[in-house]
Amino acid sequence: MALLAGCALSAQTDTLLPEVSVEAYEGKRLLLLTPAPLARLETKALSRFDNSSLLPALNTVAGVRMEERSPGSYRLSFRGSLLRSPFGVRNVKIYLDGFPLTDPGGGTYLNLLDVQWIDQVTLIKGPASGMYGAGTGGAMFLQSSAPMYGLHAGGAGITVGGYGQLNGNAWGAWSNNQSSSRVAYAYGHTDGYRNQSAMDRHSLVWQTRLKTSENQSWQITALLADLQYETPGGLTETQMEADPRQARPATASVPGAEEQQAAVHNQSAMLGVGNETEAGAHWLIKTYVYTRLNDFSNPAIRNYEQRQEMQGGGRSSAQWSSDVGHWQSKLTFGLEMQAGYSGIQVSDNAMGALSDLQTSDKASLLTGFVFVQEDISSNDGWVVQAGGSFNGNLLKYSRLYPVAQGEPFRGGFAPTFAPRLALLRAVGSQWSVYFQTGKGFSAPTLEEILPSNGVFNTSLMAEQGWNTELGVRFFSNNRRINAEFNAFLFRLQNAIVLRREDDGAEYFENAGSTKQDGLEAVLNAVLMQRQSFGLKLTVSGAWLPFYFTEYKLDQNDYSGNRLTGVAPLSASVVLDATLMNAGYVNFTHTYTGPLPLDDANSAFAPPSNLLSARMGWKLSLGKHVLDCFAGGNNLFNINYSLGYDLNAVGGRFYNPAAERHFFAGVRWTFGQ
Repeated sequence: MALLAGCALSAQTDTLLPEVSVEAYEGKRLLLLTPAPLARLETKALSRFDNSSLLPALNTVAGVRMEERSPGSYRLSFRGSLLRSPFGVRNVKIYLDGFPLTDPGGGTYLNLLDVQWIDQVTLIKGPASGMYGAGTGGAMFLQSSAPMYGLHAGGAGITVGGYGQLNGNAWGAWSNNQSSSRVAYAYGHTDGYRNQSAMDRHSLVWQTRLKTSENQSWQITALLADLQYETPGGLTETQMEADPRQARPATASVPGAEEQQAAVHNQSAMLGVGNETEAGAHWLIKTYVYTRLNDFSNPAIRNYEQRQEMQGGGRSSAQWSSDVGHWQSKLTFGLEMQAGYSGIQVSDNAMGALSDLQTSDKASLLTGFVFVQEDISSNDGWVVQAGGSFNGNLLKYSRLYPVAQGEPFRGGFAPTFAPRLALLRAVGSQWSVYFQTGKGFSAPTLEEILPSNGVFNTSLMAEQGWNTELGVRFFSNNRRINAEFNAFLFRLQNAIVLRREDDGAEYFENAGSTKQDGLEAVLNAVLMQRQSFGLKLTVSGAWLPFYFTEYKLDQNDYSGNRLTGVAPLSASVVLDATLMNAGYVNFTHTYTGPLPLDDANSAFAPPSNLLSARMGWKLSLGKHVLDCFAGGNNLFNINYSLGYDLNAVGGRFYNPAAERHFFAGVRWTFGQ
């Protein structure tokens, strides 16, 4: 939800490509001068779909794949980092308005957030451990809208669509010259395409910003979310062809998803406080601290899991800026710490109700890192960044039932230093070339150490690998064309992979090593610019021919096999048209090539071509803007899965996605 959606919508009539500024690695500068593989999505890119999730917008970014096995059940992959995620978001570090959203255990409840109050998404692709700690996939920064000082605004919107879709939101903002506040509520619902795939989500956010002096400001963010989504389970190819809308059926030994009322319930509350202070002419100090509570329950086909989670932590950085001749220097150092406690009970699932207790565990985790970076830039186009982080964690685990342990497990993973070096050279205001190399580090998540098979696994080792990258960016003088191309070499050791037991229970192992080399390219072009008509094209693609270099499991040797769950080729085409400064039409086409569904490469998902469209008309009445729109998804009406169950026992890989369906909505905003 944009604070000034009217302003954001009006921006669609400006068909010139803006000079993009990005904030990453503790600095803000033009994309042309940023020595890292970045992408940024703003309000217009996020709101060109059906307002239900971040997924379709993220899937237009080269090298990024977001999956949805059923509504609300998301997975996120940067450059093939999906390998270890049977569900949820792992191996990508995520921040919300400066606060760590990724929990101490390494997972992120991204599905608690409603896309309607996210204004901007910035992505770092590839290891970002040098400044953001554990994670070989990358980092993502979500920014919600915040009112400007001295501005009053508000609005509401509703979208309805096929399969019972209903998304709505309402918000208001008020401020003066010293403070600004915003309250927003969002609701999302769908009946789902398949049986046992309905979703309901309520979220309420409150934000206040206080400017206590010319050099100091405070931020307070509170979030409440209540999410429930059903999980239909995977199908075999035969079952999918017979009836793609069915939930996983029962077998002779295992009940079905509908019978067990398989679902996820998650209630979460978060409170965060941030401070930014300019101390003198050279120092900038930022501190963000938060606390979060989660009440999570998951009646699944095999069992019924409950988790009570308490978390807290924060990030603090200090930056010293100085100029020496035509060189500018920024020295940044700081630390990030997170602590969490989880009480975990697993019981029998008696048709959606708790039954006999199987296990009861408690786990506490302390994780953190210190970081430092020197950023030097010159007036003639040189940028040098050098730094790194020192990472560590401590885990304490106890099994309380069925047999209480005499002494709890205490341990962790060897502290790891993750350095990064980047160099950029800009040629005038049109070209730049950058090189970067860095080490990625990712400890196993708590869900991987204590997976669904209930066996506490202390043998898992942290993933580690080096990434080396070369990129080129181009911006035309007339702001009609910009392009980016980058090539990377990533060698990952101790790769964590998902395995499944015969009854479907999950566990994880280190798979040896992988070779993940790839190419990514993006082209943005203004095809036509007239007073009454504009046309803009964006084409992006990635070539990711990843494979296992060394991977032996029991008597099987998978070395040389393609990396599970990664499509070697993916691409997207985005076409935006504006008419009479009021009408707009958005087309989005995404292609995903065949991908292996198991480590043995014995089954492959077919390629998919998805087309979506949205058209609308904006009516401006003074300070009010009314946007009426309609559109459709999967317009080619193909049969496909938007997410697969990798290495599924019995070939239950497939989670069929919705057929062709349509949506319509209206959004009203005002500001003064």
